[in-house]
Amino acid sequence: MIPQKNKIKKLIKFTKSIDGWLSIQEGVFLYTIAKKLSQNANIVEIGSWKGKSTIWLASAARGKKNAKVYAIDPHMGSPEISAEYGKVDTSHIFKANIQKAGLEKIVIPIKKNSQEASSKFNRGIDLLFIDGSHTYKYVQIDFVLWSRKIRKNGWIFLHDATVLPGPWGVARKYILFSPDYINTGMIGSMIFGQYHPADNFIDKILNILKNFLAYLFIISYVSMRKIPFPKIVRIIVRKWNFKRNIAL
Repeated sequence: MIPQKNKIKKLIKFTKSIDGWLSIQEGVFLYTIAKKLSQNANIVEIGSWKGKSTIWLASAARGKKNAKVYAIDPHMGSPEISAEYGKVDTSHIFKANIQKAGLEKIVIPIKKNSQEASSKFNRGIDLLFIDGSHTYKYVQIDFVLWSRKIRKNGWIFLHDATVLPGPWGVARKYILFSPDYINTGMIGSMIFGQYHPADNFIDKILNILKNFLAYLFIISYVSMRKIPFPKIVRIIVRKWNFKRNIAL
């Protein structure tokens, strides 16, 4: 057995060469949470691009009995991508990267948009990673369509939620201001939570309070990014936040 740290180091080296916007810290955190999922876990990714996040998630699922990563992407680029890159088709690059990582048996590519894929997907989800179009309208559609399929204690992640208004608005409304999620927080640009509806009124109030505290921390943390603190201070705070969340 390769020690966990060595596996992560190899993944960092491998994924560095793949085009994408997922940071190393975000990838490690996704991997760590996905690694804690049970056997037969279903992981769904909305927006795969060229496979960087897919590889982090699928590498964590490797070794789990019947665990799968459903990578949903029409590979034509979101409106934001199309505006920057023009007409694209990343499906062949995505498949090549998945094959190079040796994850073909775990990753199930679904070359459709989120709405089309959702209508025929009838499995319970243990981890949902949303990173498709970043306009509020489409992030909301992705969240509403797919979050209803999350199993109790399943995880949801919204990428770019601390840097773009669309994902931030959805994360704030549906996760941070909701009594149905626990263990909410942020890593890098991601905001996340664990689906765990309260069983009673007291728990609901406690969930709301805890999530509001998480909300206050997030807006404070994001505001601090604009202040020119010394680099060492930023590193210390970032590491503290990561260690705090990795223990979930």
